Amino acid sequence: MIGQPHDFTQSYITPVACEDIPPVAKPIRVIQFLLVAAIFALTVYTISSSSPYEKIEELLLTSLYTTFLFIAVIDMISQLSGEPITDTPMFLFGVVGTVLFLMAAFGIFFVTNRAGVTQIWRLMTSIALSSVCSLLYLLDVLLIYLYGY
Repeated sequence: MIGQPHDFTQSYITPVACEDIPPVAKPIRVIQFLLVAAIFALTVYTISSSSPYEKIEELLLTSLYTTFLFIAVIDMISQLSGEPITDTPMFLFGVVGTVLFLMAAFGIFFVTNRAGVTQIWRLMTSIALSSVCSLLYLLDVLLIYLYGY
């Protein structure tokens, strides 16, 4: 209408309720899941064919990757269900994951120096994946600590 003041308090955009947005998983946790799954598969493949590891190393690596793969699956399911695991346990899992994956990378590095080890590419790939997993868990810890991610 000409000559009448416009009411700017009127909104033409309808707000979206939080219940309307589908739950999504945190991208860093998805990447962690994929990398842990890849390193688990590579470790099982390495152990199954001409393993350079001793029995205790096989057991420790398999249990490490299986445990963190299980934690990642539970975390993804809980995030997609809309009720994610709280930050405190995920912070602790991140700290432990950072340390253990870095220790695994160093342990695998020392396995490559043994005499008679063939197909070094599998071990070097495991070292790279373990190092990247360690960095991702460290990034996750920092994001939780700084931003409550």
